[in-house]
Amino acid sequence: GFSSTPNAYIQNELKINGELYRVTHIADEAFRGKEYLKSVHIPEGIETIGKCAFIGCTGLSTISIPNSVTHISENAFHGCNKVYNLKISPILTEIPVGFISGSQIKKVVIPEGVTIIGLDAFGNCGKLKDVTLPSSLIILERGVFYNCTSLEKITIPQNVKSIGDYLFFECTSLKDIYNLATEPQVIPPIHKEPSQITLHVPAESVEKYRNAEYWNEMNIVPIK
Repeated sequence: GFSSTPNAYIQNELKINGELYRVTHIADEAFRGKEYLKSVHIPEGIETIGKCAFIGCTGLSTISIPNSVTHISENAFHGCNKVYNLKISPILTEIPVGFISGSQIKKVVIPEGVTIIGLDAFGNCGKLKDVTLPSSLIILERGVFYNCTSLEKITIPQNVKSIGDYLFFECTSLKDIYNLATEPQVIPPIHKEPSQITLHVPAESVEKYRNAEYWNEMNIVPIK
């Protein structure tokens, strides 16, 4: 167990009976609800972060996911509502369900190689304004940016094939969506007031978008 120190330092090696063991995994719920945690050091060498590992750690302000992490399970940082700084490992291929929803982050750069962003991953991040999505992205699940009230514009990369419902619901500041896909994705409702959105699409695809359900409720203009 951990004593109530404000900082957690996870070691990447442990000596047990004189044998050295490499620590590669942070267990499910390892730090669940540890509200007193102010910072956590996740060392290089950690490869996976378990389900709900840091859920409800309301004291954390910065999360840096080292370059060795290949997989993060669902809700790992859900409800870490004071986190304003996030760095994501460049070798992840998936951003999990509920990843860091409800945090204070203002900027997120999803690294190249990520193909899927899970349900509600950045939901209720009211200060999130600057989002960079990678060209490797294929799937945006339901409600990824739900209630991100500071988001004003976003670019959907050209390889995105699947977009879940409520993606931008309650995104009250959103004015511009740049959708680089030449073929309009088949989408459910993704915004409550699509007529307030200017949709920027490749010039050769303007007519396709004007004939595509839900997209055609937005104000469609060619990308210059």
